[in-house]
Amino acid sequence: MNSLIDFMQENPYAVMIIALIALLALYFLLKKVMKLFLILGILLLVVAGYYYYKAPEKFPVTIQSTVKEVKDHSGKLLEKSREMIKAGKQYVHKIDGIVEKGSALISEEKEEKDSREN
Repeated sequence: MNSLIDFMQENPYAVMIIALIALLALYFLLKKVMKLFLILGILLLVVAGYYYYKAPEKFPVTIQSTVKEVKDHSGKLLEKSREMIKAGKQYVHKIDGIVEKGSALISEEKEEKDSREN
C-alpha cells in the first residue's frame, strides 16, 4: 500500500493519465446506457402504438392503469434509491476517517524514517 501511495506522489502525470482513462471509460459506458434507454423508449412507443391500433376504445383505460402502475413502481424505486444514497454517504464518511488515519500513520512513518536518517 505504501508503494502505491509513493508511486502516486512521485508520478502525478501517470495518475492523471489513469484518471483520464477512467473518465473516458465512464463516458463511453454512460453513452451506451443512454443509447439503451433511447432504444427502450422507442420500443415502448411502438408497443403503445400497436395497442392503440388494435383496440382504440380500450386504449385510454389501459394507458391510465399502466401509468398508475409505473408511478407506483417508480415511487418504490425512488425510496430504495434514497436509502442506498444514505447508506453510501455513511460509507463515504467511514472511508474518509480511515483515509485520514492512514495518512496520519504514513506521515508518522515518514517522520520516523527521516529522523532515523538524520
